Amino acid sequence: MTDIKGFILNELGYRSRREAFRKCSYGDKNEHKKFRVLCNKDKSASRQGLLSTVSLLLPNIIEARRYGYIPVVDLCRNGRCQPLLQEPHLAKKENAWEYYFTQPNREITLDEVRESKYVEQQIKFCCNENYYMGDECFRSDFQIRLLGKAIRQNIHLQPKIRNRIVREKGMLFPQAGKILGVGIRAGYRAGIVRNMSLFDKHPIVGSCSDYIRNIEKRLSEWKYDSFFLEIDDRKYLEEIRRYFGEKCIYLERPRAHYFQDAVLDIPCIDRDEIRTEIDSVSLRKRNEDYLVELYLLSQCDGLYVSRGTGHNFAYLLNHGRYAQAEFMDLGEFEFAK
Repeated sequence: MTDIKGFILNELGYRSRREAFRKCSYGDKNEHKKFRVLCNKDKSASRQGLLSTVSLLLPNIIEARRYGYIPVVDLCRNGRCQPLLQEPHLAKKENAWEYYFTQPNREITLDEVRESKYVEQQIKFCCNENYYMGDECFRSDFQIRLLGKAIRQNIHLQPKIRNRIVREKGMLFPQAGKILGVGIRAGYRAGIVRNMSLFDKHPIVGSCSDYIRNIEKRLSEWKYDSFFLEIDDRKYLEEIRRYFGEKCIYLERPRAHYFQDAVLDIPCIDRDEIRTEIDSVSLRKRNEDYLVELYLLSQCDGLYVSRGTGHNFAYLLNHGRYAQAEFMDLGEFEFAK
């Protein structure tokens, strides 16, 4: 009875979500194929980064496949500009998805879709939360397997980025021995310490001192000699490197200066100081660097990370091969008005 009820609810939900799409026809090509063109119509899109966008599109990609459509992503059709994905003057002109990923069907192009007979365009926001890449997906082994498989089948890096990951791994990772993957969102920590409303309901991230202590403990308990550090803040990186020396492996790239003093947990307040390294770097390059770090994180032997969509993505990419995996779960930040 529970399975029948679940099926009925899912079908009713899908019928409701179908209203988010409009049928159209652009020509006579591909008369035996159905395309569904997806974008980010979320009202918060202007504040969302690359992995948040992936997490919102993935459920619609899965659902399109399930009902016989070929999913295609065109972020030019977004309702709002996404300034964390591309420079605003390029919105509506260049499909930012294709900066980083191919289409889910690599051989399909948007030009081909625009000449096809059966097309559905997304016109408003929809998302089947059963397929959302949030923390809730980790409560079920079935969901972990489903989402991991969907990512591997549909989220394909552009060849240039994929080749860079192979190259960076060869230069950074030791030839022998295990390596622990460590991921920290220090930017979350800085925003929370400053009590910024933007971070309301975001995962609480530990201090730099917390991480140094916990990394040392995990290295000892899990028997690792070194770790790869994915980190978004320069001061956190410097302090962790200073403490662990050559045990700390990292990708050298421009980073934000979210903290004046990471050990004393004092965040930067001046915007120019925070962005001193990254302002001269294009959004595209910054996002590519972040993707490279996440994919390297997914290829480590173990995982110790703060909560966050990017780290969820790395975990799902790993396909259950981590010998140990732990998320630092300190609850959610509640903005004090």
